[in-house]
Amino acid sequence: MMTLVLLVHNNPQHFERCLDYYYSLDCQFGLVVADSSTHSVSQQNAALVELYKTKGLPIAYYYFEHYSYVQKVSAVLNFVFTPYVALTGVDDFRSLHALYEAMNFLEQNKDYVVVYGCEYGFTYDLSNLEWFNTGRYLSLQPIDSDNWAERVDVFLNNYATSLYGVFAISTLQHFFEQCVVYAPDVRFAENFLTFQCLLKGKVYFLELPFLFREMSSLSEGALSVEYIFDDPVLEKDRELMLQGIKTVLQQYTYENSNMSDQLAYDIQQKMFFLFKKRATFEKQKNLRNAVIEWLPIWSRNIKRFIISAFIRYQEQSKMKFLLHRDLLYLYEFRFIEQIIKKSAIPAFRSGMADLGQYERLV
Repeated sequence: MMTLVLLVHNNPQHFERCLDYYYSLDCQFGLVVADSSTHSVSQQNAALVELYKTKGLPIAYYYFEHYSYVQKVSAVLNFVFTPYVALTGVDDFRSLHALYEAMNFLEQNKDYVVVYGCEYGFTYDLSNLEWFNTGRYLSLQPIDSDNWAERVDVFLNNYATSLYGVFAISTLQHFFEQCVVYAPDVRFAENFLTFQCLLKGKVYFLELPFLFREMSSLSEGALSVEYIFDDPVLEKDRELMLQGIKTVLQQYTYENSNMSDQLAYDIQQKMFFLFKKRATFEKQKNLRNAVIEWLPIWSRNIKRFIISAFIRYQEQSKMKFLLHRDLLYLYEFRFIEQIIKKSAIPAFRSGMADLGQYERLV
């Protein structure tokens, strides 16, 4: 019924850890690997897939040399043959139980386009494992208005990416076909895809542990958005996205050309405001990390005190509450901790967590 697409790019240690996780949990979802690594790394990855395939893991491997992120996803979706699909980086862990919940919700509620849930990040320096709220979802309520303009307005005022949610395969294929044309840069595509979701239908948020992300410089998601809204080099990308917004507005809302021109421009400007907000978070995060990394190793307690100054107004028990509400999720979480420590992959504390939403959880 569902396929999980594993997005790989030159991180073989994380890829092996990822396969170990899904194999150990006896994953029954179909796994499809989309690899854009260098040729030598891709050979290692392909051999690893064959090894786990012989162990019984339901997995297929596809190589997309020199493909961008958006091109790779659009291409690999043609090899997904289940009704539902979700994307994930191999440095992340997906909750299998939450994916089942999301799939079942979409099956029963056809007016919803995508389902996502709580996202948590972690850093690991071989001696200390830290968990926190990534702050990537500022809108944590279902966006369920029957009016497309009201749904889009929620998105434009609350950053809430749908990129790693659960979709019907036909829906995600169409969205990425549009992204290849109008948003080939993943930083634009992330918002353009979410915008398409809200034009097409409703969005549901599961208050469940949904995605656990490693916050490191090796992460595929570690892309700065600081200059995306005014960098002259990206002028063509901005023009393409503006044309894309106008095109999908006409497709889904039947706005006439004159009205959609101005509306598309207004929507894009509000999207860039979200970029600026996220860039501010990144600058604050980098400053915090610079201060923390300057401290000697023996001052771990001082580091924790500095971090706590940023998060003392956040809910300290949110993740514990969600995990203990269902023992299946708690089991998954404890197993993830074991996998992280067993693999012993050194992490860089460059983190992608938005500082304004930084939240210590355990």
